[in-house]
Amino acid sequence: MGSGIGSGVGDASALASLRVLVVDDHPVNRAFLRALLRHRVARMVLVDSGAQAIAACRKERFDVVLLDLHMPDVDGFSTWEALRREPEPPIAIALTADARDASRKRAEDAGFGGYLEKPATPDVLLDTLVRVAGGQRVFERPLPAGGMAPLLDDRHGLDALGTRDRLDTLRAAFADELADGLAPLEQALIDGRLDRVRECLHQWVGAGGYVG
Repeated sequence: MGSGIGSGVGDASALASLRVLVVDDHPVNRAFLRALLRHRVARMVLVDSGAQAIAACRKERFDVVLLDLHMPDVDGFSTWEALRREPEPPIAIALTADARDASRKRAEDAGFGGYLEKPATPDVLLDTLVRVAGGQRVFERPLPAGGMAPLLDDRHGLDALGTRDRLDTLRAAFADELADGLAPLEQALIDGRLDRVRECLHQWVGAGGYVG
């Protein structure tokens, strides 16, 4: 399995035929993916939970599902177990802030078609969609020059969202979330509720990357 990063981005026709289900419980992530995909794919549905993803796949057929792994109630792995039992299941790509090799290996063993860490830059995400829909399995970790994990800068953000106003709006929404969430996070640390701390920080890692 070669790296191939960037090989499919120019194939607009391959993207334009795809029906994509996006599953993510964070509104910033959904807003970013909506802006990136809505004019590039044939059909896109966004849901915020595993239960809604299962219901959506029972109503209509999707080619690919972009699936967050860490969600309350029904997590991504449990969601995929349910989806793959459907008569015509989609191909699953894990899109997650979970950078652990063990999680990547678990997804590969569970039959996912690919694994991307948040924040995935637009070119990498679109290329992975094309490659996975075309039958490849994509589990390599794309790293830019210098070996640092990708963070979205203004150029990437504008490529995905289209306008400065949209990027600024998304950043403002995330700043408000941080302002409202820091005190509860501190209290969770004081109370020793480490599961809640991990859940919160996991969400912020992905969303923070998408707003640069």
